[in-house]
Amino acid sequence: KSEKEKLVKEKSEKEKLVKEKSEKEKLVKEKSEKEKLGMENLAKKNFDKEKLANEKSEKEKLAKEKSVKEKSKKEKFAKEKLAKEKFEKEKLAKEKSVKEKSKKEKFAKEKLAKEKFEKEKLAKEKSEKEKLTMEKFAKEKFEKENLAKEKSVKEKSGRSLRKKSWQI
Repeated sequence: KSEKEKLVKEKSEKEKLVKEKSEKEKLVKEKSEKEKLGMENLAKKNFDKEKLANEKSEKEKLAKEKSVKEKSKKEKFAKEKLAKEKFEKEKLAKEKSVKEKSKKEKFAKEKLAKEKFEKEKLAKEKSEKEKLTMEKFAKEKFEKENLAKEKSVKEKSGRSLRKKSWQI
């Protein structure tokens, strides 16, 4: 009886040990599972963080590229606008210069024409004065010659009268 009890007791202890061992293995397994899940969760969190960081970095990169493109586009537009304004100013300045040159040339031509007209007028007046002076001199010469002729005729007739009066 005692052996049987002993055997039962041993068997019971063995079962108890097996049960404890099984529970310990179960606890170790659960702990391992929890650690595995924890590591997976941690890895997932790290992956998610990295993914978010990459997405954020990509968005920032795209935003920066977009900003650079817009800035470049604005600078290009500003340069084109400045170039166009410069071209327009130069065009207007050239047109103004041409108009002023044309105006100056016209003024110079008018001045030359006026001077030519004045010279011709003065030359004509001088010519008229010279003509009148020549006519006056010619008239005076003619009158002097006439007077001289008349005087000569009178003197001749006076002499001949005197001669005649002497003779008589």
